[in-house]
Amino acid sequence: MKSSNISSTISLCLCVPQEQAIAMTVLMMTILGPSGWILAHLEDYKKK
Repeated sequence: MKSSNISSTISLCLCVPQEQAIAMTVLMMTILGPSGWILAHLEDYKKK
């Protein structure tokens, strides 16, 4: 069994706020985009 690699040092890759904003936007669009589209077209689904 392997032991986990836990480190108490700061990561070497620091993300700038612009990268964080882009990542959060992409994450929210992939989660909320499809559900928002379904809710926007709910009346079309009721007619079928």
